[in-house]
Amino acid sequence: MRLYFEPGRPVVLTDPQPIGSGAQGLVVVGAGNPRFCFKVYRTVSGTRDERTAALLRLPPAAWPGTPEHHAAWPLHPLTDDTGHVRAVALRRVEGVSLHALFDPQQRQAALERPNWATLLRVARNLTRLFGRLHRAGVVVGDVSPGNVLVEPDGRVVLIDCDSVQFTDPATGRAFPAEHVTPEYAPGQALAHGDVSHDLFGLAVLICQLLMEGDHPFEGIPREGADRGIEGNIGAGASPLLEPHRFVPVPGRLTAELLPEPVVALARRAFSGDPTARPGTAEWDAALGEAQRELIGCRYDAAHFHRQGLSACVWCHRRHHGLGEHYPAAGGAATAPTAAALARRSRPAARRWA
Repeated sequence: MRLYFEPGRPVVLTDPQPIGSGAQGLVVVGAGNPRFCFKVYRTVSGTRDERTAALLRLPPAAWPGTPEHHAAWPLHPLTDDTGHVRAVALRRVEGVSLHALFDPQQRQAALERPNWATLLRVARNLTRLFGRLHRAGVVVGDVSPGNVLVEPDGRVVLIDCDSVQFTDPATGRAFPAEHVTPEYAPGQALAHGDVSHDLFGLAVLICQLLMEGDHPFEGIPREGADRGIEGNIGAGASPLLEPHRFVPVPGRLTAELLPEPVVALARRAFSGDPTARPGTAEWDAALGEAQRELIGCRYDAAHFHRQGLSACVWCHRRHHGLGEHYPAAGGAATAPTAAALARRSRPAARRWA
């Protein structure tokens, strides 16, 4: 297939192995410039042509990116011999899916400083990116960890930006979101311009980042059949906030890990009332406060936790065979003795076990 930047100016796509794929198409690199890649669509349509032209008129098309976040916005359309948009050029991003930060081993390889303080910073960077998009009139729509890449320094990048929801500033035409991931969507249908839909998904991602990947709606009710994540969202029942309603999972972290302002915002986000969901400015303030009030561990420089805990949760979990979530660089940790843990953390031992 021959594609053109403009009539008479072809572009060569030479890499036979795609670097990404999805329902819409494949992401491949081009010949001669590894800084860019191309999303090649499986199908073409007049709507795709109009959507692409409108995307290039939105403010994010001119954003240079910041040290905190970036949106991999379409830079230029590529047309086929019929003149239809068949691909878009994108700036290539080197990063890992947000999913990787939910797993201790993958997180260790993905981040320069893989600790809980870094995860707070990633959550705040994501919050600020959503806020900037909302102020530009963009609704992400398909909120999902698969649509967010994280660079080693903690910068977040939104990908698949061509499927967002927006209104063309030139024509006034509304373009709906093309996909929704049910596990990150509230029970209500996504209406056009509905920022509250994004705010639900953002709250889920923040909780997952800070709770070692545990989805706040993942759990089996004590009474009734297993509804799955989507069923729990529909029922407004969160194991994170209402653990008494669910079958206990040994070793699972509880909401006591989280700073109180974060828990308060999560309750509002998951209350079922779209108007109560906290906005990005509130999340930014709560996460910033949590960053300022972090406490370091006396035994392990890679361990951080919120104020108010009687001992380091990560040391406690390691001591009780629940895994090393944040290994010290070069194995420099000095593990507390059992006696020291017992003296300093009996309340925490009952709380976190």
